[in-house]
Amino acid sequence: PTTLSTVCSPDLPLMQASGISAQGVVDGIAMLLDLHESVLVTCVEPAVHDIIKSCFPETTYHELSRVVKVHAADAAGRRRWPKQPGTVAVVSGTPSDLAAAEEARLVAQHLGCYAF
Repeated sequence: PTTLSTVCSPDLPLMQASGISAQGVVDGIAMLLDLHESVLVTCVEPAVHDIIKSCFPETTYHELSRVVKVHAADAAGRRRWPKQPGTVAVVSGTPSDLAAAEEARLVAQHLGCYAF
């Protein structure tokens, strides 16, 4: 059975989907949404996104970086990541790095940083 500790840390509203079954990803998201108002999932293949979307309609998929942001249907009583001081600049050296740069920007923003 999937437990939160097998897919991510309950302290962070993040998880990585690579190497986890689609059902494991869905279970991990559900467990994190019990704690957080939104969850960011990285390394999401399009087929896994379709499964996530069928279970959690409030999702945003970033195709280039393969990142999904899932919002809790009811955020009451759930943790919201606090805004962090400062700015994060994500710089890409070549066009082939754009996916990784977008993923880094989305993670930084999700964790409360101003990132561009």
